[in-house]
Order: sequence, then structure tokens, then C-alpha cells
Amino acid sequence: MLKRKLIKTAIGGLILQASALAMSAPQDLTVKSISVPSWNIITDTLISATPKLDGKRNEFLMQQVCDLARGDKTQQEVNTMLQKNNIDATKIPQQGAVFSMLVNGNLAQQQMACVSYLSSSLFYTTDSSAYFKTKVASTDKNTVKEKKNTTGDTKTLEEKSFDQVGFMEDARVKMAIAQSTGQLYAVIAKNMGADKNISVSELQKRIMSAVMNYAPEYFRTLKKFYGNNASHLQINALTQDGFAVADDNGNELIQTKNSVRLRARGVDWFGNGRILGKEYFSDVAIIASQPQENIQKSQSQNKNKNKSK
Repeated sequence: MLKRKLIKTAIGGLILQASALAMSAPQDLTVKSISVPSWNIITDTLISATPKLDGKRNEFLMQQVCDLARGDKTQQEVNTMLQKNNIDATKIPQQGAVFSMLVNGNLAQQQMACVSYLSSSLFYTTDSSAYFKTKVASTDKNTVKEKKNTTGDTKTLEEKSFDQVGFMEDARVKMAIAQSTGQLYAVIAKNMGADKNISVSELQKRIMSAVMNYAPEYFRTLKKFYGNNASHLQINALTQDGFAVADDNGNELIQTKNSVRLRARGVDWFGNGRILGKEYFSDVAIIASQPQENIQKSQSQNKNKNKSK
């Protein structure tokens, strides 16, 4: 009964709203836009722009795209890698398929896809458990874990080992990606413009245009930051789905489930809605603008209705 009342109340309200449209129209509103953090718009756009296979990100295929985008591999070398993974490059259409960029030589498309993939990789869960491996045979009582087998007689000795070298290398790469992506976001935010009542689709076009033009510089800064991060990294925290590391230059990278934060000398440099320490906002239209002739027609109809009264 309560559910029926709730539905009736909601529908009744919608009916009243619909009838009220005869008395007012969206063009009567002084403000037709809302201020939205540019961070969210940019992030959502880059995630959406990343090519996916069957709805999922594909690390192997994107690695080939990025190798082409950076010029690290020739087309023939990529074709050979595809063949080794049971993918016939000759059967990938030059146009129309999600990964046509693997074979059509469209460098701009390859670079946009690679930048979108690398930058948005910061927002996916990190599985730190992959760096812990179980080994059998140690007898060190401080590290050994004893387990009885199914018979209850024989004991198996196991120990957990941490791949610190592999972890540090990946953390160094992630730090460089976060630093480069921070600059990318700043360039995009500045090029989104300060227009009022702009649509999300138009903002997305501007974002991808900025990505296309900035892509070569993104690769250059990524290489530069990676080289600068050769100094010792210190592990501040390590959990199953995240970590925190810091370098000797005052930079700290905090990676948690589906989020990232880069701090520079105590300042939120990239993450938590900030781009190089600053917050950017965009005025997004929430009411579609009507053609001028429709507005005039609506106003004329309202005047006629008022006269008839």
C-alpha cells in the first residue's frame, strides 16, 4: 500500500510538472548550467576514450598500440607479436574496428588511445598481492608457516617472499605516469575554455583535441620523469589493493582502490580533484538550448493564451 502511494505521489508530481510547462519554459531560467569539477569530466572522458575489447581493457593490445604510438616498434614487429598471440593482423579491418589502429598506421589515433590508456590506468585497482610469492623449503622459524597435509602426518614448510625489485620498478613507472598525467590534465583544463552553458559532448571534443595535440609531449615528459625517479623510493604503506611510496625529492604517490593522489612537498599536486595543486571547474549546460525560432514561437503562444483569458 505504501509503495502504491509513493508511485502515485511521484507520478502525480510529474503530471503537475508537465502541466506547468504551459506556463513556463527552460528559457525563462536565468542560470541554465552547473559548475562541475573539470577533474571528473577529464577522467571520465579518458576512461571512455580507452579502446576496449569485449568491454574490457586489454593490456597486451594496448601495449602494441603504445609501441606504435611512441615509435618503439615497426608495423612488422607488431604484426609478429600479434601472430605469436594467435592474432592474424591481416584479418583486422583497416577501419571500423575498435583496434583498427593496430594496422592502419593512423599515428594520431594511436597516440590518443595510448595517452588515454596510460593516464586512466591510475584509476584502476592495484593488486599488490601479485608481488608476494609463496615458496616451499625454508626452515627459518621466523618466516616459515607450517601446514599439515590431508593425512595429518607430513608437514609442508612455506614462506612468503616479496618481489621488492619488481614492486619498486612498477611504483617508479606509476610515479612517472602520475607526474606526466598531472601536466596533461593542466593543459586540458586550460584548453577546455571558460564558456558558459557548454555541453558535455563539446567539452569531451575539446578534451580529446587537447590530448591529440599534447600526446608527443606527454611521451617526452613521461620519459623525463621516469629518468628523474631513479632515486631511492621508500615504501610508506602496502596493502592488497594499494600502496604509498615517496622519493627523496618530496614526492609521494598514494594509490588506493580506484583512486590516486600525488603529493609534492605536502601539497596535493594531482588527485583529490586537484590539478597541479589547483581546482578547475567547467560550467556544463543542464538544459538543452532551443533554436531562437522555437523560443519566439513559444513566447507568441503564451501571449495568445494570456489574451484569450
